[in-house]
Amino acid sequence: MADETGEGIGSARETSARERSMSAGDATGWLAAALTLLTFSMQSMTALRLVAVAANISFIAYALVTSLAPVLVLHLLLFPCNLVRLGQLLVAQRNHDRAAASKPDNKRKAT
Repeated sequence: MADETGEGIGSARETSARERSMSAGDATGWLAAALTLLTFSMQSMTALRLVAVAANISFIAYALVTSLAPVLVLHLLLFPCNLVRLGQLLVAQRNHDRAAASKPDNKRKAT
């Protein structure tokens, strides 16, 4: 099928213009992918969970924009899991810090 210019729909000129510009949905997807990849370089569990939460939010936005139901369902399920684990880590860190602060100094004072 040809358009007014005599070129077929989905012509090379139209495709290359589409390939040069990145949609907001594509950019969100690439951001989500980059954040997920970044989680593998985290040395701290807290940092890992924070980045994972950001990746979940990005993937949820990407899935909504691009109508990708499996991606949406997956990250809607992973998001609260990451939030719960992050909360558990923060509570454990706070408890550890409190215990360390209240622990008496084991060094003997010279008299």
